[in-house]
Parts: sequence; structure tokens; C-alpha cells
Amino acid sequence: MSNYRINLRYASALYDFAVEKDQVEQTYNDVQLIADITNSSRELRLLLKSPVIFSDKKLKVLHELFKDKIGIVTYTFMSILLKKRREENLHGIANSFIDIYRRHKGIKVAQVTTATPLDSALKNQLISILKNQANAEIILEEIVDPSILGGLIVKIEGVKFDDSIRKKIQSLQQEFNVNTYKKGF
Repeated sequence: MSNYRINLRYASALYDFAVEKDQVEQTYNDVQLIADITNSSRELRLLLKSPVIFSDKKLKVLHELFKDKIGIVTYTFMSILLKKRREENLHGIANSFIDIYRRHKGIKVAQVTTATPLDSALKNQLISILKNQANAEIILEEIVDPSILGGLIVKIEGVKFDDSIRKKIQSLQQEFNVNTYKKGF
């Protein structure tokens, strides 16, 4: 079974368990913390993947990392994950859970690439526009890429809107090349 299917299956089970226990928001916050920590700690990901380190040691490390920071639903789930020897999937399961949560709450993630960081007024205006267009709550992920020179690139649910200066220059170059070819230069 692929990691994606494993991640989705366990994340769905955790979501259903959180709904059953009326702990969806708490579990979401817990899982967000787990995703952030596993994202930033290569050592933790390697520890969880290691076949040489026993599950009880891994559980002790997770307990020390997350004690007093996560709820009983999430802690119980992590314990089950270790008993099933699926701890290496913790990071992927956390990300899948976040996707499931957002889908249930009608939240969409928009990735915005700009040449310089957006100020808060422009950010709020962009969120408002995207919220109206997508008819959903928006979480804005900002990427700063000076190579686009100016303008912005917005990606939301697989749809890309490229209004960067780099794209405009590329379009002008292509148009120039086509016109030059047609005129025989």
C-alpha cells in the first residue's frame, strides 16, 4: 500500500475519532503542531523512520516532545500509530489530516508568489478578493521570489494566475520572435 493511502487512511480515522470525541479543533491544533515540528526537525523524522530504535523509545521521545502540548485524542492516536509500526508516517498523516480538516471546513490554500513581501493591507485585500472568487475561507501562503521581477503569481487548487513581469517579458519575447520570423528577419 502506498504511503499516500496509508496517510489518508490513518488521517481519516483520526478525523472521525476527533469528531466522535467532539475534539476536532483541539486535534487540528495538535496535528498542526506535530506537522510544524516534524517539518522543521530532520532528526525527528529520521528517528521515526529508524528500524533500529524500538517503539517504546520513540514513544518516550514523542511523549517528551508533546507532553502538555497535545490532547488525549492525539496522544492516544500517536500511541496506536507506534503499536502499528506506522510512526514513520506521522508527518504524512499529519499533513493529510490538515487537508481533511480544511476540506470539511471549506478552507482553501492560496499560494502567492511575489518579488518582495506583501504588506498587510495588500495581503488583506488579496485574501478578500480570493475569498470572494473561491467562495471559501482562504489561507495565504506567501513565497518571495525576486526572479519574477514584479507582479504576482497566485495558485489555488491547481489553478495558476501568472501576472508577473517575468511572464509578461517572456510573452513579449515570444511575440517578437514570431513577428520577426513572419517578416523574414
